[in-house]
Amino acid sequence: VLALQALGQRLLPSVSPPPGLVMNKHNHTLEGPAGHCKLSDSETRLLLAFASAKEQTLERWQVATQMSPGNDTLTQDSMQARLSQLRKKIQQCGGNGDSIKAIRGNGYRFCLPLQVL
Repeated sequence: VLALQALGQRLLPSVSPPPGLVMNKHNHTLEGPAGHCKLSDSETRLLLAFASAKEQTLERWQVATQMSPGNDTLTQDSMQARLSQLRKKIQQCGGNGDSIKAIRGNGYRFCLPLQVL
């Protein structure tokens, strides 16, 4: 029986960490295959909202609310600049391609696997 169990363990593929990004919401860090980076409070809120949203998609007003809660003066240009900064951080961590895509007439979609701790 022990020989069969040992054989079964050798034949099973080894468990590797899930691909994609891992965000720690408590210490505001993002980790990926290429390293880690520190996130701001608004970036952490936004990634949490993407992770919990259906199909990881948010409307523009939802993105603005997460980036600047209680402040209605966030302009489209300001939102684009902050999203660009977040994309750069994601890319530094190893997230390749378009991590956050704009959906014309709707909002934005987070396009990478994201695990939240």
